[in-house]
Parts: sequence; C-alpha cells; structure tokens
Amino acid sequence: MEANKAIDEIMEYFKAISKIPRCSGNEKAVSDYLLNFAKSHGLEAVQDDNLNIIIKKPASIGYQNFKTVMLQGHMDMVCVKTEESRHDFQKDPLQLQEKDGFLSAKGTSLGADNGIALAYIMAIIASKNLKHPPLECLITTSEETGMDGVIGLDAGELKSEILINLDSEEEGIFLASSAGGVNNQVDIKIIREEFSEKALCYEICIKGLKGGHSGSEIDKGRGNAIKLMGRLLSELGINKFRVSDIEGGSKRNAIADRCCVEIVFCPDHMEEIEETVKRVEKTLKNELKSADPGLKIEMTERARSKTSMDKRSTEKLVSFLRLMPNGVQTMSMEVDDLVESSINIGLINVEENRLIITSSVRSSLGSLKDEINGRVESICKLLGAEMKLEADYPGWEFARESYIRDVMKESYLSLFGKEAQVKAIHAGLECGFLKEKMPCLDTISIGPDMFDVHSPRERIDISSTQRTWHFLIKTLENIKE
Repeated sequence: MEANKAIDEIMEYFKAISKIPRCSGNEKAVSDYLLNFAKSHGLEAVQDDNLNIIIKKPASIGYQNFKTVMLQGHMDMVCVKTEESRHDFQKDPLQLQEKDGFLSAKGTSLGADNGIALAYIMAIIASKNLKHPPLECLITTSEETGMDGVIGLDAGELKSEILINLDSEEEGIFLASSAGGVNNQVDIKIIREEFSEKALCYEICIKGLKGGHSGSEIDKGRGNAIKLMGRLLSELGINKFRVSDIEGGSKRNAIADRCCVEIVFCPDHMEEIEETVKRVEKTLKNELKSADPGLKIEMTERARSKTSMDKRSTEKLVSFLRLMPNGVQTMSMEVDDLVESSINIGLINVEENRLIITSSVRSSLGSLKDEINGRVESICKLLGAEMKLEADYPGWEFARESYIRDVMKESYLSLFGKEAQVKAIHAGLECGFLKEKMPCLDTISIGPDMFDVHSPRERIDISSTQRTWHFLIKTLENIKE
C-alpha cells in the first residue's frame, strides 16, 4: 500500500510540473513553482540569477553527522512535437497519457528528461518520514541548450561531499563518467538572385525518421534528415535547380528527424527531378530499413519564391552537407560499447543572407573533440564559411574509488538480488561542471528506464520509476559516513 502511495505521489508531482511550460530558456515559471513548493514545506530555498533553485533539507534524526548529499537534476526539457501536433510549448500544458505501463505525452516530448528528477526531489522534500543525511537539492536551468544554469552557479555556499545526479535513463546502470562537448555553429554567406519567371517551385521533405538523443542514441544507426538531404540534393544535380530555402532539425542535441528544402527549377527538369526523388527514397529506405523504417520523402508544389540562392551558394550548401562529418567518429578501446567521439548535425536554417548549421560535438577525450572541430574548420576554409564554438562543457572522468558507488551497489543488490552495472556514457551531464566547482564531490548518476528521449515518442516506464525511487531512498538511508 505504501509503495503504491509513493509512486502515485511521484506521478502527481510530475503531472503538476508538466502543466508548466519549461522549454530551455523559458524556465521562470517552473523555477518560481519549485521555490514556492520548497518554502511551503518550511525549507531554506534560494533562486539565483540564473533561476537555479537550491533547497536545503536538514538531516533526519541520527543522520546529522553524516556527509551532506546533493540531489541534482535540471528543470528544462527538450521541446519537440510531431508534424501534426498543434501544441504550443509557450503556454500549453503537456497532454500526458498512460498506456501499457508507460507514461508519455500526446504528440510531444514528455520531459521525463529531467522532470522525473524534480518529482523525486519534491517527494523527498515533502516527506517527513524518510531517513537521510543533510540534503542540498540543486535544480538547474538550460541544461539542454548548453548547461548555462550550472555554468553560472555559485557553489561557494554548498557543503555537499556526495553528488547523486538524477539525469540518467537506464535502471540498474550507474553512470560514473560522461563525455564533454561543445556546440559548433557554421555560418555560410549566401547570395540570392532572381530565377526564371517560368520556374517551378517545390518543397521536398525528408521525414518519418526516429530522431532521438544525439548522445545516448548516436550509435543506433538512425538517419539524420539534414545529412540525408545533402545526399538527395547532390543526386538531383547542381545544374538542374537552385535552393530558395532549407530548414531541418529541432534541437542541436537531437538527431534531425525532418528536413525540408524549397527548390526552384525549369519545367524541363520536372520529370527527371521526380524520378530522382523516388529513386533516392527507395535507396534510403533500403539502407535504413532496420534502423529507420519510417523514412519517407514528399514533394509538394509551392508558390514561387521571389529569389533563390545563386549557383555558387547552392553548391556551397550541397558540398558542406556532403563533406560534413556526422555520427559516431570513434569508439572507446577501453570501455566496451562506449562511443568515444561523435558529431551530430542538429539544425539547419536560413537567416536573411546566411545559412546556419548547428552541430553538437561530444568526446570523452578533449583532443578528439578538438580534432572533430578542426575537420569542420577545414571544410569551412575550403568553402569560405565561418565556424564558432559555444557552450563548451567538460567531461566527467571516472574515479577508481567511490564511497557512494559502493553504497549504491550494496543497496541495489540487497533490494533486487542482482548486481548493478557501472558504465560511462557518451551524453553530457552536469557532473563535469559540478566536479570543476567542487573537486571533492564523490559523484554518481542514476535514473529509471526512459526511451526515445528528445523525441515525440519519449516515454518513461512507471514500474521502473517506482523501483528507482525505492532504490534512491534505500541509498540515502544507507549513507552513514
């Protein structure tokens, strides 16, 4: 009965925050909500200039002299939706739905990454019966777009010696290391010109791909719609068309599941272009039949644009997309099945006379991160483009000895009768920044089973959420150092 009550309360807290829009950069409302929630339970709580929330909860009786533990997660979410969805992330609450033991959102991402951390923390804040050492609960902002919240955090007043990050996505797998990364933005200047008045204008869209998290799912072999669009445009033949517009991807750290280009061309090329699109679609569907069977390419006539890119600008676009590295670059030789370095082309769009391509570069080794960016920079020099790097974040190195890891392994074994796994992850976590600010932090990351995060198919396993809750509480109870 108590177990059911616990998961019901956690789900209610998750549903409450899901009513509040919290896309990255739009966290004021949810930050205020969390601040007021903590204060309503009589706890010391602070909201800093970056809207990060720090909540301190005194130790339960008998735990006053043990190490202070930080429970940490982020309040923002990746906001993506299906093509058919009319959801407005700026004002609409998420439409949650339960089916077959999973919680998801209708037509949109769910935000369990990392809303479930907020729900766990809220449940711990509200409880009067749990056994735990002194707690510092840190909930950060803008993690998904560059970790701006934790970068701006003043950790001077924090006393924690143990960090339990709640931003992982696999039950029974403890993360003890994560990759560093940086946002790579390329600007290509374009020249526009008028095309023949008799020209046809068509939009070609590559869609139906799975997308997903560019860290944890970059090794799944899924198609990147932006990269595939470069291949399609190359197949069409640069002398037969001009690009007037292009837009693809939803977030720089999500594998692009959709890309649309608007092209103009002479009517004489209509039949050949249609045949090429059908041929490329057949080829790509065959290549991606296992990893991305939903791929489709649609071609729709549009009203004629006034101008299009000139031949040289169109060539630059196609050449860049063909040459640009994408996906897994190296695998670790030290950790089984760990992606060591990767790059994901996440966004492409046109702003006035500039073509902007934003990618996410990740690596466990700083030297490989530099190598990937160096390759991109070389391509830019060949094409006369400019590259800049933003939101560089550090990796989190594996520690050979860890008290909290040992406690968690023992707690997991006693609860479930089986060994937990300790792994490294290719995705970025805020642990790297927190370790920089607080070098003595003994750090680990856990979470329940989630699937297809950063996509409209995102879902969380409710029973896994319950088990992970009991494991977290058991761990806090067992910390006695």
